[in-house]
Order: sequence, then C-alpha cells, then structure tokens
Amino acid sequence: MLKSLQMKLVLILMLLVNAVMAGGGTFLINSVTAYNIAEFQNQVANFFQHHSEELEQRAEGDQPVESMEEMLKSYTRALGLSNSRNFYIVDGETGQFVGSSEEREDAGGAQEPFTDLTPNMITAMGGEVGQQINALSPYFDVAMPLDGGRYVFAVVDNKTELNDLTWNIFTILLRSLMFGLAVAIMFSFILARTITVPVQNLTKMATRIAKGDFSQRPQTDSSDEIGTLTRTFGEMAQVLETTLSEVNGERNKLNTLFLHMADGMVAFDKNGHILHMNPAAQRMLGLTFDPQMTYTQVFPNLNIDDSDLGEDGKYIEIDYAANKRILKIFLAMFGLTIENIILTVMLVCCGVMLLIFHYQPARTYDKSPRLKAVQHYEFSPEGITMKTASATSQVKWNLFSYYWDDVTGVYLLQNKKSYILLPARLFSSDDQRQALQQMAVEGNPDIQYKDFRLTRV
Repeated sequence: MLKSLQMKLVLILMLLVNAVMAGGGTFLINSVTAYNIAEFQNQVANFFQHHSEELEQRAEGDQPVESMEEMLKSYTRALGLSNSRNFYIVDGETGQFVGSSEEREDAGGAQEPFTDLTPNMITAMGGEVGQQINALSPYFDVAMPLDGGRYVFAVVDNKTELNDLTWNIFTILLRSLMFGLAVAIMFSFILARTITVPVQNLTKMATRIAKGDFSQRPQTDSSDEIGTLTRTFGEMAQVLETTLSEVNGERNKLNTLFLHMADGMVAFDKNGHILHMNPAAQRMLGLTFDPQMTYTQVFPNLNIDDSDLGEDGKYIEIDYAANKRILKIFLAMFGLTIENIILTVMLVCCGVMLLIFHYQPARTYDKSPRLKAVQHYEFSPEGITMKTASATSQVKWNLFSYYWDDVTGVYLLQNKKSYILLPARLFSSDDQRQALQQMAVEGNPDIQYKDFRLTRV
C-alpha cells in the first residue's frame, strides 16, 4: 500500500501534522503550568511581603491560632483561597495541623483533610522560607516560619483548577489534531495527484515507446520541474523515433547489399553466436543458416597464426577448405579497437565479420605453400621444438607470458601480437593437453593460464 508515491506523500503530511500538533500542545501545556506556578509564587510572596509583620504579632499574642485564622480568612482574595487552595497553620514543634481554611466534613464525607507535611513545611519548621515547587508534584505550596519557627504558615494548592485547565487544552488540541489530519489527508491527496498523475502518464508513455509505439506524445501546460521533464521526454522520444527510423533505413540497405552480393559474408557476436549469413556464404560453405549456429560450428577447422595478419594489421587473411573448395577468408572485427583484432579472432570475444571469396584450388595451392608444409612439434621441460623439412627452431617456456586453452587449440602468447597456435587436432585426448599445461607451468611458474573452453557458449 505504501509503495506508491501518492501514499508516501499522504503519510509524510500526516506525520508532519502530528509532529506540529504534538510539539505545539506540549509547549502550550508546559507554558500554562509554568505560568500558574509563577502566578502562585508571586501572589503568596506579595502577601508575605505586606502582611508578615501582622502575622508575627498575632502569632505572639493570646490565642495565636484563632487570631491568625481570623486574619488570614479576611485576606481570602489576596491569597486566592478556594476549594483547591487553602492555608494551613502547623505547630513548628510537633508538626500538627492546628488551623486551616479548609472546610472539613464529617468522617463520612467525601473530602479528606490535607494532613501531609510537605518538604516546604519541613523547611519552614527549620526557620527558613520553603518555596521550592516541582511541576510534577500533585500540589503547589509555599511555607513561612512564624514566631521563630513556633508556627508555620503554608498555602497549598492541590492543582485541581490547573488540571481541569490542562485537560480542556488537551481536549481542544485533540479535536484540532483530528480536524488537522482530515484537512491534511484531503490536501495531501490533491497535492499528491498533481505530482503522481504526470509521472504515471510518463510511465505509460515510456512503456509504449519501449514497445516501439511512437504514435502519442506527452502533453503538459505546467511550467514547473515536472512540466519541463514531460516536454524533455517528448523531445527525447522524437529524437529516438528519428534515429530508429534512420537506423532501420541503413539496416535495410545493408540487408539488401548482403543479400545480393556475390561474396559471402558471415557475422558473429561477442559470444560466438551467428548474427547473419548471406546466401553466397551458405553456397560456398555448403551450410544452411540456423540462428543457433556458433563460430566453431561454421568454421570447425579454422586455425590462425601471425602469417595470416593483413599488411595494415586491420584484418586477417586466411585460406580455408570447405565444401570441396578452397576459400579465401578475410576476418575483421567490429565493436572494438583494431589493436585487439588478433585477440578478438582467437577468443571470439567480440563481434567478428568474415568475408569469404572463392578461389580455384590449383591457384591457391601454388600461392600458399604453407598448406603443403608439414610441421613436427616436440615438447620437453625446456620448451617447444618445431621442425619442418627445411628448418628447426626451439622456443623456451620462459619466453611465454600467457597459456590459453581454447576449443580451437592451445595459444602460447609472448604478447598480444606474437603467439604460437597448437591446433586442437594435435591432441588426441585431454590428458595430452593437461600434460602440456603441467610442463609449461613447471618450465615457467609465472605463465598465466586460462581455459576459455569453460566460458565459450
């Protein structure tokens, strides 16, 4: 449910309203509580300031408790006395409540008299004024010693009025929160739709374009960022349609050219899968085009060495026997740099295009003595000895940097442009290949080995 952009925006606005209302409500309630505490302390302090001497005189006279009670009750408004706020007179020696303004009911009544000594009262019993108030305590109180601590005069507020006021504020905030949430949800849906609807339209348009449908264009009158995005997307779709049209036109031209050209043409992708084979190539190779064909299936006996590299190094020229014919094959890659052409053809790791020309066998054999020569290979822990009818040469293992095992044979490379190819037909079994690999590694521990037969498709 919350995966859609619209619901996320609604949730964000709801959380924002909750945070604002919770923060504002907490601040308001704390402010009201702090104001009531300050007002209570100021009111009692003003009374003490103006009437403390009169209280001291009554505390030292005859019947001090009755005299003080009579005086204090006459200052009910000055002290703010009410059902929730009362004064108390406490015996400073025994801690007994000897007088108060609290209306005490019978034992069977609902109201219980206040009889707890507060920390401020205990402080006043020690001869000091007690006026420390904790906002979390169930009451507010201030106490003052009289007659040297013989009596303690205290004013206690049980916070009934403050609690009622706080509850009223909380109720108002709760109702405001409900109303605010309702308004926030309504406006958040409206705001979310102004964002999500254009995005949804762009998504639908992108889906059509991905399927090749350019018949519609996104329309917008908005001048904000989403409107700019929509117009840019429409321009991109127009450019893409034009580009694809041009590419299709060029592809049709090439297909027509390849279809009717007299020379054979075969193209492979980087994984060795066939991409295209024109009719001329099918006739020359005696094959029928199959999209599942691979490089090794089309040219099972094609072996390449340094002598096949063209004069300018941009292509490979090689003679190949197939379908009772001797064919001249030119290999050129597409998609990578020319410097990697040898590596490209050896590993079939990028796109390769082959052009095939048909030559008469007699002329080909006269011009290609390599096809008639016989080479003899001898392998030893020291290196490789190659013998022909006219020459013998030996190459030590430490001259090679790479040992590559491929389906076409074993490649021993000094660098990317100089290598020795041992065709696959030289090995009668995998055991022979493994023995050669072990001999090469023992002769040159630094040689880098890779088996491309495991990665070829």
